[in-house]
Amino acid sequence: MPVTLVTGQPGHGKTAYALTLAKQQADKGRAVYAHGIKDLDYDRIGFKRLDDPLKWYELPDGALIVIDECYGVFPNRNAAANVPEHVKQMATHRHRGFDFILIAQQGLQVDPFLRGLYENHYHMRNAWGGRVTKVKRWDQYQANIKAQSADTIRWIRTNEIFSYYTSTTLNTRGRRLPMWLVYATLGVLVVVGLTWYARHRMLTKYAPDHTSVASAAPGSAPVPGVLPGASDVPKYRDPADYAKQHLARFPSMPWTAPVYDQRQVTADPQVLCMSSEPGTDAQGNHANRSCTCLTEQGTLLDLPADVCQHVARRGPSYNPYRQTQPSRPEFPQDTAHAPPMDPRADRTLGPGADSVPFGGHASYGDIGVTPANGPAPKASPGV
Repeated sequence: MPVTLVTGQPGHGKTAYALTLAKQQADKGRAVYAHGIKDLDYDRIGFKRLDDPLKWYELPDGALIVIDECYGVFPNRNAAANVPEHVKQMATHRHRGFDFILIAQQGLQVDPFLRGLYENHYHMRNAWGGRVTKVKRWDQYQANIKAQSADTIRWIRTNEIFSYYTSTTLNTRGRRLPMWLVYATLGVLVVVGLTWYARHRMLTKYAPDHTSVASAAPGSAPVPGVLPGASDVPKYRDPADYAKQHLARFPSMPWTAPVYDQRQVTADPQVLCMSSEPGTDAQGNHANRSCTCLTEQGTLLDLPADVCQHVARRGPSYNPYRQTQPSRPEFPQDTAHAPPMDPRADRTLGPGADSVPFGGHASYGDIGVTPANGPAPKASPGV
């Protein structure tokens, strides 16, 4: 093993790594001398004590010499100053088989005479703030420890190596995650967040935009026939349940069906019924009794005969939900040029002496409607 330099900040494991390298040689039977390592147990680790490092060249040939905080033995020196003898002897250390492991915080602390002698330069850097250490190796002295190295390994310090000596008595450095791990974690969080946001946007975009019958205002009664937890579109258990929800509670009032209970009113349902008695129509044909009802949409409404007759004769039931339209303004009329009016027009269903009052029983039939505004509409006889 040639001259090896091990550098690193305090607490980064440089002494532990140097002892690991030296113990590998001691286990092979090589004589290892050490100096400057605090509380080193020489007997247990198998090293020998080097009392005077300035006289290292007096040791037996082939010895491996480990010096911690080596800047105390080989301090930085002015290049113009005389080279000390123990430094000068380093130039011929290979002649007698000496090898060195020098430990320092940085190479600039050590005598510049040695910089050309290093054949291995290890720099230690904690990767996790714990026992994992990043080790960079160069085959010569490297002043720029951030430069690319020949080898890079991750070394895990064992508890055994620390049992041989006393390391840092007080570690004030907190564990710090490497920046690559911080960036990777942030990247994962961003990807997860964007994925959730995109999924939420897709669900919102394609969700049905209807007012849910089941999600009525708080405190309101649930809609009959709608399954609990139903979506915006009402759900029915079967066709019979569908028909039941659309069946009016009162036959003459379609809006009383359960399906309308929680819905906003968009129209005022109206019923128009027309009945006729047996007799002869305007063409002289015989007609049987009949009664027909229509909604305001012009659709047929199937009502019992007695209800149909009642609406035709007396008009529909009172609708409290119907909006009253404002009355039309009255405009003055020019009575001087107006045609003469039949005094019976205001009480008959149509012109002629054969007309009957509205609501009366004509020779052919009756009609009952829900007027939108104003007086009841007129009808000609024979309708």
